[in-house]
Amino acid sequence: FEKASAYVRDMRILLKPKDLEMPAPAPPLPRSAYGDVPDPNANELFIGSPRRVSELIGMLRDVGIRNLMLTHRGMPNREQATSYLKLLSQKVMPLFK
Repeated sequence: FEKASAYVRDMRILLKPKDLEMPAPAPPLPRSAYGDVPDPNANELFIGSPRRVSELIGMLRDVGIRNLMLTHRGMPNREQATSYLKLLSQKVMPLFK
């Protein structure tokens, strides 16, 4: 994920118009920065157990967010991606119907 994030950052720098002001995205937090429960004051990614991801989505819902676009910047293989999607669709999404 860190390599993918660095690549996106580098491409933004390389490809953006020279006269366009664009703030640099925050670097990803190290794994050690994530606790058992989400920190509402941190720039956390949606990672962890289904419970933890559900809590993060719930925090966003509670402040008025109604639409999310979830992507994966890491480099998962097919089995990992399938596992992530199953967990999301079976354990997380039903909580927000």
